[in-house]
Amino acid sequence: MIEMLKLLRTNYLKLKQSKFSSKINLKQNSYSNIENEIVALTERNIKTICKAFNVNKELLCNGTEPIFIEKDKDPLIDLIEKEFDLSPLSKSIVNTYLNLGKQDRLAFENFFTKLTSEISNNKSNDKPQLKLIGFDGDNETKELNQEQANLNINNLDIENDNL
Repeated sequence: MIEMLKLLRTNYLKLKQSKFSSKINLKQNSYSNIENEIVALTERNIKTICKAFNVNKELLCNGTEPIFIEKDKDPLIDLIEKEFDLSPLSKSIVNTYLNLGKQDRLAFENFFTKLTSEISNNKSNDKPQLKLIGFDGDNETKELNQEQANLNINNLDIENDNL
């Protein structure tokens, strides 16, 4: 069983012990003790591994293929898809997020918070400008709020119509 577990982790999932153990909520040294047969692989560990990686339990216990099992359709995701009229991409994004481990979800949330904060800060720093060109060819840049810029543009349109 342990050899099959090592084979699964290294050859099929291509994960280092640290990444594999974090996905099943074990410390790396605890997982290492399982692979080195210092600590027994428990039924709970097997269930957690199978759930985290969609692994066929029979593979770990008896070496019986298939290696991976197809996930059943998630009725919750289907309900969300119908309720919010999600596109296939949106459904995939929601599904992927919900299937992330707790640490990965927190990392994503932190990234998303920083990203939206950056975007918000950049938008608030972008002030509308109206570039005025004088008769003598000099350029003058004057910062205006959106209302002032719209008013000046409307006034220019009126002046052009009167010419």
